[in-house]
Amino acid sequence: MHRGKVVAVVLENTQLRVLFEGKLLSAHSRTTVKEVNGLRVSGHIDYEIQARCKASADAKPSNIN
Repeated sequence: MHRGKVVAVVLENTQLRVLFEGKLLSAHSRTTVKEVNGLRVSGHIDYEIQARCKASADAKPSNIN
């Protein structure tokens, strides 16, 4: 359902939340209190989908006056 989409991961003291377009997909309790220096993800990047999303975002009119 969300394959090939770019998500945001919000790291907090007690949990991490996965968001797509501002909508919460999932929330998980943190299992360690260590500082996060890097985050490795696995999965295939579909550059065609990524390019279409960027083109779509660039085509949207700005609300800035």
